[in-house]
Amino acid sequence: MTAKHLIFSTAFVLLSLVGIGQDKTAPSDVEAATIQTNKMVELLNLDQAQKEQVYQINLETVKEISAMKTSAGSQVGWDQLAPVVKTQQDRIAALLTADQKVLFKEMNDRYRERMIERSEKK
Repeated sequence: MTAKHLIFSTAFVLLSLVGIGQDKTAPSDVEAATIQTNKMVELLNLDQAQKEQVYQINLETVKEISAMKTSAGSQVGWDQLAPVVKTQQDRIAALLTADQKVLFKEMNDRYRERMIERSEKK
């Protein structure tokens, strides 16, 4: 799988996670954080220590987004999500090597573009 495919698939997972609570089959917070972390392990080649730390960050973020969606009735726009996602990305980036940061930035840039497009369509 090429880096481009991995970036796209990771962005897709991230977009899916933002949709938590929109239907009855949405993954739990733990499942969502696990899926997101596993994709990052695959894309970024995280070691075990990084994986554990990234999982905790992802779980905290997913829980925060879920709480936002619950209190807002599932209508949370990019303007509300952006600070939460930025904090998540900054915390994860601090754990990465220089090479991993390049891939992570590419993944995040695509994610931001998709989220902005998605919020503008609503």
